[in-house]
Amino acid sequence: MVPRHGLRGRAGRLPAPVLSTTTHVPALRRFTSSRIQWKKEISLRKSIKPFAPRSSHATTPKSITNDLETADAIFRSRKTSLLACGIVALGMGVYFSTMLTSCWLSSGRQGPEPATDACAPGQIAVFTEESARRFDEYLDGSEWMMGITSLRQKLAAEASGHVLEVAMGTGRNLPFYNWSHVVQQPKSATMNDQKKGITTPAPILSFTGVDISKEMLTVALNKVSEAVPDLKGVAPSIETQQLTQDGHSVFSYLSGRLRFFRSDVHIFVPAPMQGTAETAKYDTVVQTFGLCSVRDPEKVVRTLASMVKPNKGKIILVEHGRGSWGIVNGLLDRSAPAHFQKYGCWWNRDIAEIVHNAAQSTPGLEVVKIERPYLTQLGTTLWIELRVKNTC
Repeated sequence: MVPRHGLRGRAGRLPAPVLSTTTHVPALRRFTSSRIQWKKEISLRKSIKPFAPRSSHATTPKSITNDLETADAIFRSRKTSLLACGIVALGMGVYFSTMLTSCWLSSGRQGPEPATDACAPGQIAVFTEESARRFDEYLDGSEWMMGITSLRQKLAAEASGHVLEVAMGTGRNLPFYNWSHVVQQPKSATMNDQKKGITTPAPILSFTGVDISKEMLTVALNKVSEAVPDLKGVAPSIETQQLTQDGHSVFSYLSGRLRFFRSDVHIFVPAPMQGTAETAKYDTVVQTFGLCSVRDPEKVVRTLASMVKPNKGKIILVEHGRGSWGIVNGLLDRSAPAHFQKYGCWWNRDIAEIVHNAAQSTPGLEVVKIERPYLTQLGTTLWIELRVKNTC
């Protein structure tokens, strides 16, 4: 026997087995190929991140977040203009819908062509007291939406001294006047303001309102107790003046400092309460939406000019009529007959031309300002200021 340690050789190891190239090369190749494939799978697994379930607070992709932030910034920077555009669009929609409704009502009717030089004579629509009240309530929402309420507030704030309002209708301006000096005696009211250190614009000392419609004036009188302090439950003194065959009623409060006349402005306009030569004219004359309804609008403007103090007094008119756009004026012309039959108003008169013509034919009468406020009105609403210079 050969000793076992003799087989290990010098190094004490078993001799390496002798491999046959013909027998073991395919096995070696398969082993090498599988090892390479295994390494590829390991590297691939390392490159893939483990799946994480989406959190309820998952973040929005950066690009989408940036877009949202940009849109939000644009809205915040242009919020006012965007809201204004929305209001303008709403107002224009309401305005156009009103005109289109009147236009539809007038379809099939034969009415006069109401151009400036061919307007039918103005006349008051027939109102009952109830229909006048409903008409007044109807105007609340539309005037607020179209900005007319703010124009009434502005007009009332401009009134001072002895004030005349012509074609006052249902008294829609009454809530906006400052009545503090009318309710109190003028001297005592001024002294109270001085004691309190109050600096206020020139106060209203007396007020005279005129309208031809008894029904409209009745609605206005019902507002007095709410609009004027200290007059709740106070009945006016009533008298009838035989100035014409029909007579004219006068409703008076506060010893004549607050008066309402039912009369036709073409025939009679009362002087201020004092009636002396020095105070025979008014400090402020106002009118809202009256020239569209009277028979002779130019004559009315000349009459107003004769009632205001020269140099010091002012006339303020808020009117509506022909606008700045031809398409709007076309709609006004088409719907004017139906609108006139319902409300007694020719809303397509060229008010600016009427005022300029009256100024040219009235000595001393000057047009101070004609503005067309509010884009939503499409140029159909006018703010007009006039004054009279002493020609002597």
